[in-house]
Parts: sequence; structure tokens; C-alpha cells
Amino acid sequence: MRQKLIFFLALLGTILAFEAKALNENESGIAASAAKEYNIHGKITDASGAPLPYATVAIEGTSKGVISGADGTYLITGLRPGTYTVKASYLGYRDFEKEVQVQNSSTLDIILEENARALKDVVVYGNLTRGQARALTLQKNALHIVNVIDYEQFSKFPDRNAAEALQRIPGISISKDQGEGEFVMVRGLAPQYNSVQLNGQRIPSPDKDDERGTGMGLLLADMMQSIVVSKTSTADMDGDAIGGTVNFNLKEAPDKTYLGVNLQGGYNFQHSDFNHWGKDIEHASVMYGQRFFDNKLGLLLSGSIDNNNIGSMLNQYTYVGDTEEIQDKRWNDYDVKRTRYGFIVSPDYRFNERNKIRLLYTYNQYNDDEIRRRADFLMTDPSESTLRRETRNRIEKVNTSMIQLSGEHYIDRLKIDYTLANIHSDMDEPDQTSYRFEKKKVDLSGLSNQARRDLTGLSVFLPDNEYLSLSKATTNFEKMTDRDNSARLNLTLPFSLLQQESRIKVGAKWLKKNKKYTNLTYTGTIDKNSEAGHLKDGSFGFEAVKSRKEDGRVPVSEYVLDAPVNSASYKASEEVISAYAMAELKWLGNLVTVLGVRYEHTADDYFHYESERDGKSSYQNFLPSVNVVYNIDDKSNLKLAYSEGISRPSYSKMVPYYNQDDQSLTISKGNPDLKATTAHSLDLLFERYTNNLGMLTAGIFYKKINDEITSTKEYQILNGDRYEITTPVNMGSSRIWGAEVALNYRFKQLNVPFLKDLGIYANYTFTRSQSSYNGRKLAMSSSPEHVANLSLFYDNEKGGWSFALTNVYRSHMLFAIGENEMNDQYYGQEYNLDFTISKRLWKNITLSLQLNNLTDQETREYLGNPGKSFSRLQQKEGYGRRIQLGLMWKL
Repeated sequence: MRQKLIFFLALLGTILAFEAKALNENESGIAASAAKEYNIHGKITDASGAPLPYATVAIEGTSKGVISGADGTYLITGLRPGTYTVKASYLGYRDFEKEVQVQNSSTLDIILEENARALKDVVVYGNLTRGQARALTLQKNALHIVNVIDYEQFSKFPDRNAAEALQRIPGISISKDQGEGEFVMVRGLAPQYNSVQLNGQRIPSPDKDDERGTGMGLLLADMMQSIVVSKTSTADMDGDAIGGTVNFNLKEAPDKTYLGVNLQGGYNFQHSDFNHWGKDIEHASVMYGQRFFDNKLGLLLSGSIDNNNIGSMLNQYTYVGDTEEIQDKRWNDYDVKRTRYGFIVSPDYRFNERNKIRLLYTYNQYNDDEIRRRADFLMTDPSESTLRRETRNRIEKVNTSMIQLSGEHYIDRLKIDYTLANIHSDMDEPDQTSYRFEKKKVDLSGLSNQARRDLTGLSVFLPDNEYLSLSKATTNFEKMTDRDNSARLNLTLPFSLLQQESRIKVGAKWLKKNKKYTNLTYTGTIDKNSEAGHLKDGSFGFEAVKSRKEDGRVPVSEYVLDAPVNSASYKASEEVISAYAMAELKWLGNLVTVLGVRYEHTADDYFHYESERDGKSSYQNFLPSVNVVYNIDDKSNLKLAYSEGISRPSYSKMVPYYNQDDQSLTISKGNPDLKATTAHSLDLLFERYTNNLGMLTAGIFYKKINDEITSTKEYQILNGDRYEITTPVNMGSSRIWGAEVALNYRFKQLNVPFLKDLGIYANYTFTRSQSSYNGRKLAMSSSPEHVANLSLFYDNEKGGWSFALTNVYRSHMLFAIGENEMNDQYYGQEYNLDFTISKRLWKNITLSLQLNNLTDQETREYLGNPGKSFSRLQQKEGYGRRIQLGLMWKL
């Protein structure tokens, strides 16, 4: 650790020395006039006073220009006394131009007017339109390939959490849990290959099965200000993102006093046959923001709570060999109560236009309370089948909290920004209970294959005088903690190149991660003479028992710990020290190249409790990147990018564990020989924007991936039961390539009055991938060939109406490799239709209606490619439709 610290300090010292040298050299030629250099600063807003972030501000006739910050403020430095013409532009707004006399540092606040006309009438922007303007402006001005959605946009779409808001972006597909968005795939790359961040800090994953991929079910969409998806990287970005970086920017203090309250209630038309929790939906959020002391001190307070009672029906099938004859049927009914709540406390202080700091604390809690009823029909010998009924109860608690201090300062023209952060995620399942009842030697030989497929937990085969007996009672405890501490420093200095203002940027980062997972299982000693251990066919027992402390309700005399240490338990740490240097070079005004290289040193240390094996590894990566932006004109860009990235393997996949779950009949094994995945990426994108917020983008991309990590699945009979065995492995070299196109079109430009408030947003991504494993050619895991979105939206500020009808399609995709092509596992294609409509009733009160999953889309898994004739349905899960009614009030 001492050597690493010395290395980090030496590296930081080298960077600072380099920066000081560059600053001295830059100032040597202007030393005589340095005292006569001033700046122009101010804020860019619209007519309502709302800040316009990422606007372009330039001094006409010079190379000096900047992009305004997230709060709309801008600062142009290095101006000598004289008269200058300041120009500002923003998509969807009229260009601003004003002459300014500079004798000392000057303040120029800029108000941009909306550029929306239909025939002879001025069309006032609605919130959705303003959100599009902010998102498209940032997307256009970025020096790498990004997609952006603003809060005003995704708040108008029928999305409940952050993952669902993301699925509107080109190249994004999501997986779902109980019908709610959870994991995100970027351009056909699985969740572990993408970086999910909160205000620039990667979110530690509390998921025990996918520690590098972060599920986003606990992040409520109404706490976000914007979502930025970076599909190419620059050297100042973390290198652990092969597919893309998803950054959720949290809200911060507004410039004008704001108070908003949002209340919603709804109903789930769930598929569950049971209704313990009910089917209601409740949501409430409040946000307050204000600035004090001549707008220097800002404060944002925001909180949100969401309760969703959902249910689903899952049917699973196993087959006799490679035939379509049903051997076993498993039926699952999920009755789930999900509660999420979170809050933000964020003060910031603006000393002046050159110095500001921000403190942020946010906490998010996610509780998942489930009653899971399972019925197994084991028909290896149909005349002597086994009937099982099982009630599996659990309460899962997941929380993420972050405290972050960030600052931005200018010393002459040198910009210094920094971030100190602590972020952690915890997962706790304090008391899972499982009660299995069974009856052997039941004759089911008279059932047809279709009748076997249709079996449910309510099916009855036993006469009234026969029953199933309690055969197994277990309780399980799981806990995972993941802690990240980090520090980041960036230094940016402008300089002149070919009479154009370019920038050099250097920086360093330190990250220390500590992770721990523990799992303990207790098996109960059953009193076989107790009548409580008898269960009638077609029913379930102990559904409300969620703790072994309730022993008086079950015929169990004691619980015995299976093993002092569970085979899956481990602890691990990871330290990453990184540094980078990059240059943003402007050539002749319309060509910008961003050249950089990033160095990352990774040191891992893990300990497997059961084997008492201590593993260590360390490696280093040099990650070059090149981004080229050619401004064809002021509304059109051509962007080309090359970058290299890595994806570190999950700890739970590296520790040498062997975990056998007799409840779910699964076995998972670790692989300590896993290597980090690396990738080379090449991207080309054309962008065209219009003044009335139209957009057309089209691009192609290619990635070569080495040592892709995927899961292999095989099956084995143990003690008469068929277990699914999962093992992580490195594959050989993989490739993925594709194309994406996006269109945002507003009908007002057709000059047809009744169409002036309508628009469409559409995108389509085609992806083709190829991997090899054991001599077989396969698509990459979680890589669909086709992803498409089509949204029809309406936004009329004058009448107070808005609506969005959204369509999302995703083709089938591989997720696990089987013993042969007939046993590879795929998700089937999905099509979702959602609708939301809102009406402003009074000046500050809006009523909304939201309808989700109108297609009643199921999640289906197949053995074999669903496009082939030999494909067989392995499981299907249905969730039902949802409806919500909401009321929004804001001051």
C-alpha cells in the first residue's frame, strides 16, 4: 500500500509540474500585458428565467468560445481591453448577438428567445420541448458520441425507474424483473460491460449474481435531472466501460424558488392467482429549491417514495432429452410488495463566477417483500411421479448512499476541478424461509403432453384423505456490502494553436473498493407427527411465515447450521490508480480532435472463506482514445472515434466456490482463472439538427472484444433431482458491429395548424455479433440484433395538454451457452406499448394518466434459437398491465 501511495503522489506531482510548466510557457509571451486581461461572464436563460445549460458562447472574430455549464453559467477568459461582439446559440432558440465594451471583467447575462413559429402564431414551448432543447444542445456540442435525455423529457414518458427511461435511447435495451426495468445493455453488450454512474461516480453493485452490472430498479426517475449515455470515451473518463457509460445527473438547486409535489395512485392487473399484498400502486415526491445571500448559496431538498404491489406467474419446463416431451413442470406464483424511497440534500456555494463548490448527499432504499409459491411435478417415471408444493418467503433490502464534495476553480486561465466521494451499496436478506411439502409415487401417466404443460399449483390429484407432507424447512441469511472511496483531480489549460484556442487537460484518480458477501443456511428438524406438516393438494402452507423466529407456527423443533461457512461467502478489495493526459485541438475552426491516453493500475485481493484461499492479482492498462469532430456547418457534425476499454471480472466469479441450492435446484461454480475483458472500438456518426428541435443521426460502430466472460450451463442428476450448473468462462476473441439511426421530427414545420404540436421520435439499432466457444460460432450474450423505438408525442403549452404513445421492440437474444445449439438459452423477442397523457388544470396543477404494458408482454426464455424450428419454450413469465393517475402541483 505504501508503494502504491508513493506511486500515486509521484504521478500527481508529475502532472502538476507539467501543468505549471505549460502555464508558465503560455504566460511568458503575454507577461507584459497579463494585467490587462479580463473576462466576460454571466448566465444564459430563457424568457422564464430557466437556465440553458451547454449553450455555445463565442467572441466573434476570435477563437475564444465556451460551452455554458449545467447551471447555464459561462466564463470567457483572456480578453484584452476592447470592444467585442458576443454571440450565443442554442437549439430551438434564436441566436443572440451583442456588442460589449471590455475595460475590466464584465457581466453579461443572456436571455434567449424561443424560435418556434407556426404560420403567423408564436408557439410557446412546453416543458417537454424545453427538455428536448437542453438534451439536443448538449448532444450536439459534445466532443464525443453521446445521447442525452432531460428530466422534462422522461418525466413525460410512462417510465417508473431509471432503466425504463433509458430504453428510449438508440442502442439501449433492458432486462426486467417482475415486469420492471432493471439492467441495461448498450449496443448489444451485457450489463457488466457498461459503467453506471451517479453524478460521475460508478454505483457499486449490490447484486450478488452480477457485481459489475448495476441494476437500476432502486433509482427513481423523478430524482434525476438528466441521463447522459456516452458511447465513446475520452481519456478523462474511467476506462471500465466497453459498451458505454450511463451517467445519472441528480437535480441541484434552481435559480428561482421552486416547490413541487407529485402524487400518484394506480392499479396492477397482475397475473398472480393470489393477492396477499393487494394490487395497488402509490407514489409521492416533493422537491424544494431556493438560493440565498444574493444567489450565492443554493439548497435543494428532494424526496420520493414509491410503493408497487405486483404479481407474476412463471411457468418452467424441462424436456426428455432433445425432444418436445415434457418431463418436469414447475409453476411459480410471485406476490410482491416493492417499496422504494430516496432523498437528496444538496447545498452549493458560488463564491463568484470563477469559484464554486457543491456538497451532495443522496440515499436510496429498495425493499422487496416476496411470497413465492412453487409447485413441481417431477415426471421422470410418470406412473411414480412426485408432487411438490413449496412456499419461499423473503425480504430483500437494498440501499445506496453517496456523499460527494465537488468544486470548480479558476486561477487565471487554469481551471481546476475535483471530486471527493464515498458511495456504498448494501444488500440484506435477513431471513429467507422455505417450506417444501411433497408426495411421492403419484400416478400422472394419464396426462397428455399438453396437459403436463398446463399444470398449475392449483391442480388437484390426491383424494381428500391423502396429503403432502413437510419434507424440508430451511432458513437462509444473505448480506452483501460494497464500499467505494475515491478522489479525482482535473486540470485544464487553454492555449493557442494556429490562432485557434485549444485545451490541454490532465488528471488523476484514486479508487478503493471493499466488498463482502456472506451466506448462511439453516435446515430445520421436522416433527413428522405434527398435523401442521400436512398439506392438502392444490394448496400452500406457511405463506405468511417469514422468519424462523415464528417457529411456533411450523412443525420444526430446531434449526441446524448446514456449515459454519457457506461456499459462496467471500471478501475482496480492489484499488485502481489512474492518470491521463489529453488535448482538445481546434483546427481552422470547424475541426476538433481530442487525443488522449489513460493509464490504470488495478490491484485485486480476495479471500474465500470456505477454502481459506487468498487470491491476489494486479495488472495495468494503457487506454488510448481519439475523437474527431468535424462541423460541416453550424447544425451538422461528423464524429469519428477510436478508443480502448476494459471490463474487470466480478469477484464472485473469481473465487473458487461451489454453491449448491437445493431449493432452486441450481449449482454455481467460480473460476479463479478468469481474465479481464478488453476491447477496441471504432465509431462513426453523422448528426443533423434543426432550429425547431428536429434531429437526424446515423452511425456505424465496430468492437473487437478479447476474453469475453459468459456463463455456460449444463444439467446433472443428483439424488434424483435435475440441477442446472452454471460456470463463468472466458471466450476467445469476439466481434460486434452494427448501425443505428435516430429521428426527432416536429410537424410544426409542415405549416398545418392541427399538427403544429405533434412530433415523432424514432430510432433503430441493428447489431450483429460473433463469439467462439469450444469450436462453436455464437452471438454474444445479451446482444439482440434489432432494437427499435417509436414515440408519438404532443405538447401544447397554451392548452396545457401533452401525451406520449411509445412503442419499444427488441428481438431475441442469447444469454447462456448450453451443451449444444439445442440447449443454448435465449430471451424471446418483446414488444411493449405504453401511453401517458397530462392536462394542466390550473396554472400550477397538472393531472396525468399513465398506462403501462398495454400489450401484456411476457418475458419468455427458449432452449435453442427462437428463429429455428428446434427451439423449445423453457419458461414464460407474465406480469399484467398497469394504470396510474397522478396530480402534480408546483409553485
